[in-house]
Amino acid sequence: MANRLVVFFDYNCPFCYLESLRLQELENRGITLEWRSYQKPENASPPAKPSDYGEQVKRYLKQVREEKGLAIFPPSKKGSTVLAHTGGKYAAAEGKYSTYQQLVFEAIWRLGETVEKADQLADIAFQAGMNRGEFKAALDNPLYREAAQADFDEAERKRIWTIPYYIGDKGYLDIYHFNEIPSLSTIAGLF
Repeated sequence: MANRLVVFFDYNCPFCYLESLRLQELENRGITLEWRSYQKPENASPPAKPSDYGEQVKRYLKQVREEKGLAIFPPSKKGSTVLAHTGGKYAAAEGKYSTYQQLVFEAIWRLGETVEKADQLADIAFQAGMNRGEFKAALDNPLYREAAQADFDEAERKRIWTIPYYIGDKGYLDIYHFNEIPSLSTIAGLF
């Protein structure tokens, strides 16, 4: 796994979106990022978050908007991202993953959309340089559905209860609260 970082993430996680932007610096240094799809396992039992955690997140995102000039807003509704993860597996096979991932994150965190519908995801795929019809067919292809499910199953086996979650040759970092997001040098210590 040398020079490779595995990151479990979900599109509904604002910190995963922010990390996807920040971790590009590691890619620029020659580190391979391997993004793994995540859906919270039914049997997950993460530590409890503070009762005002949702409000803390909103304040933090406001601070990010003000300090970094990044348009990031909590969506009014969070939908299922399983289909988006399935599409991500196809996008990776097509060599378009990074662009697709960013466009899905932007649909949720900049535009306030859900990403549950095949037509909407096909539009995103087209923006990322893929054929809309082939992408929609891929959403029904068991190969890509099973690849996303394999990531979900791996997270459950490894008892990954929260995200982002980082794995390298020298260990892992699990994040329970956004104020625990590690520095890039701490993440680099994983490989």
